[in-house]
Amino acid sequence: ICIDVVKNHPQYPKFIWKPKICDVGCGGGFGSNILSEEADFVWGIDIDEESIKFAQQLFTRHKNNVYYNSQLTFETIDVRNESREIMAFDIIACIELIEHISDYSIVLNFIKKLCKKDKKGNYLEPPNATLVFISSPNRNNPNINKNNPDNKRHVREWTPDELYAILTKHFKYVTLLDAKGEPQELN
Repeated sequence: ICIDVVKNHPQYPKFIWKPKICDVGCGGGFGSNILSEEADFVWGIDIDEESIKFAQQLFTRHKNNVYYNSQLTFETIDVRNESREIMAFDIIACIELIEHISDYSIVLNFIKKLCKKDKKGNYLEPPNATLVFISSPNRNNPNINKNNPDNKRHVREWTPDELYAILTKHFKYVTLLDAKGEPQELN
């Protein structure tokens, strides 16, 4: 999807524009590192200090003037208590995080804080809007316990219909994708 975003930029192929990406709940930074291959800047954030220290040691990169490489940085942040103004991103990834937090709306509001806005404070419309990717285990999966999450760290898992209802309260445009990235029909 990052490659498609780059190729759909109005200046492509004359100018190779690369997106700025935030990886919310980046853990050990492996996903952030993969995203950095098609980005200008990736900011990986997580509440776990040990995971961030690991990611910083393994993956942190800063731009230099000799050859092109994307900047990749990591920071320990608790999205439930973050009050700073933060730059807007072209793409936000929040993979397997919201099921760990009892008040998921705090995470979704934090993500909205990172989305691009116009001078009046309105969120940009597609195709200029921030792309947000949020994933969570599908409770309809036959391998997942329907009543209680098998993972003791999960507070809640949703069906696609439930997740769609939550996301449409926070975002104007929502498309559910399956694990292969194909649009998914609701029941």
